[in-house]
Amino acid sequence: MVWAAEALGEVPRPRGARPVQGTPFLRIRSGDYRIIYEVREDVLLILVVRVAHRREAYRNL
Repeated sequence: MVWAAEALGEVPRPRGARPVQGTPFLRIRSGDYRIIYEVREDVLLILVVRVAHRREAYRNL
């Protein structure tokens, strides 16, 4: 799972990245976990918002 988050530095929108409905965030799957993040291209920043089990990942976004 950690390697998936680190890989976002090289490819911020990998194949399989999907938008999180109703938010500015994207998500990628890593097994049973989800990495929810935001890409801020104006400052070249990838902000990881949450790494959580899929059951808990989307609560209170």
